[in-house]
Amino acid sequence: MASALVGAGDGAYALLAGFAALPYLVASAVAAGFTRGHLGPDHDTATDRAAARDVLHGMVAGARHVLAHPPATAVLAVMAVHRLLYGLLTLVVLLLYRNTFTEGSALFPGGLAGLGQVLAAGAVGTLLAAVVTPVAVRRMGKARWITLMLTVGGAGQLLLGGLFLPATTVAAVLTLGFIAQAVKICVDTTLQESIDDDFRGRVFSVYDTLFNVTFVVSLLVGAFLLPASGMSWAALAGVGVGYLLTAAAFARWCVVRRRCFSGGPHPEDPAAGVRRRPELGRERHPATSGNATS
Repeated sequence: MASALVGAGDGAYALLAGFAALPYLVASAVAAGFTRGHLGPDHDTATDRAAARDVLHGMVAGARHVLAHPPATAVLAVMAVHRLLYGLLTLVVLLLYRNTFTEGSALFPGGLAGLGQVLAAGAVGTLLAAVVTPVAVRRMGKARWITLMLTVGGAGQLLLGGLFLPATTVAAVLTLGFIAQAVKICVDTTLQESIDDDFRGRVFSVYDTLFNVTFVVSLLVGAFLLPASGMSWAALAGVGVGYLLTAAAFARWCVVRRRCFSGGPHPEDPAAGVRRRPELGRERHPATSGNATS
């Protein structure tokens, strides 16, 4: 119906988007007629302002606590880079199925059906990672597992994503879904282990903010850099190299810190299913996934 009224093409879509803004403009004009305080609040807002300041101070305290604990800093840095690359790949896939993969085969369709297939592949990868990661971490430790996942992510995007075919895109997204969840499980577990209980809520507030902001920033950057077709070999190469460099940097950090790279899980690695030193008097548990999803 909308197409019949305004036609097709970029100009028609822009006109339709402009019409969608009209109700908001009318509502703004009506609201401008109210006097200050007409719609409330009916109480002093000093308490609300104090609460807002407390939230900000809590976020700052959480960030400082993370910086004071190198393992937490390292895994959050890994997650931030991963989310930047993940967001760019998300936009690439959306553009491919919107403008390039308009037709496909019976097995790997294009268009909206193909996009649904991609989403299903990502979900399968996420589920597999939730099953495999605890077992893998017990055998090789979180540091090696994160490094392996980042390396596979870089190689996978270079080998599969750059072909720009529906079949290889589905395979690349399945791989990426696995990697994203595997890394996130390890990040969540490392934060749980390395931060103090008194700062847990504030640190995870910083984590959640970083998790979402980096993704949105990546989408905004991709909107300016990517072609409408989504076919950008430079972008895929950049993502692949970004994953590989992150893997190398994290592996180097682990070697310097002597974490989990001496032939098996670290003796105090909770994901390895072993206890901490007796003098610390607490038991650590296997890695489990957090509440948020990738």
